[in-house]
Amino acid sequence: APDWSKVLIFFNGALTADKMRAERAVFQRWSWAKRFRHPVFCIADPVTLGENPIVLGWYLGKDGPNALPSILRPVLAAIRTRNPDAGIVGFGSSGGGFAAIGAALTGHLDHAIAVNPQTDALEFEHRGAVDSFLAMRKGVPCASDLKRYDLAAMKPEARVTYVQNLGGTHHRDVHYRPFRAHCEGSAQAGRFRFVEFSDHRAGHAPPGLDGLTRLIGDEWACLLTP
Repeated sequence: APDWSKVLIFFNGALTADKMRAERAVFQRWSWAKRFRHPVFCIADPVTLGENPIVLGWYLGKDGPNALPSILRPVLAAIRTRNPDAGIVGFGSSGGGFAAIGAALTGHLDHAIAVNPQTDALEFEHRGAVDSFLAMRKGVPCASDLKRYDLAAMKPEARVTYVQNLGGTHHRDVHYRPFRAHCEGSAQAGRFRFVEFSDHRAGHAPPGLDGLTRLIGDEWACLLTP
């Protein structure tokens, strides 16, 4: 896309074993890229690649507290080479939403848009994915709870748009409400926008591209081609 004033980075959520077998690397929502007026990068989580992959790792890595900064480093360097002033927008749902928010809270994004994210990776309702992640890390702790991140580490003008389906009761009660209360009780409350909708049939599944436009409004629509 021609407009490098902004660049989008998409993060993956949980993958399926069939998808991982069929493709060397999975890039969720790559089909959306042509709809944006700005360039799009899709990042595969390294723990979902190679030998003994797992379906979800929240971009936290096999060891150490948080692999996301090192994963982002070459992508951000490539963007800065093209336009040092580009605004960086991260997007993801579920585990990808965790990564998008985490990237904003650690000072790597100008705007994170997250849909039905986990805010504590280890509280994900699909326990098999959590167990596989913990087994891979062999008990080494990590930055799995976004409520423990330093909100003051965000870029000065950075913001987070958090979209939550209230029909997805686990994520509503375990992830969304505690994180919202944490943010709204902080000095950084004005950086967070919380968008709620209710679709019991969809549950945890995120809306499509146009559905997000209806929910989020101009701050999403302005990223798309007319």
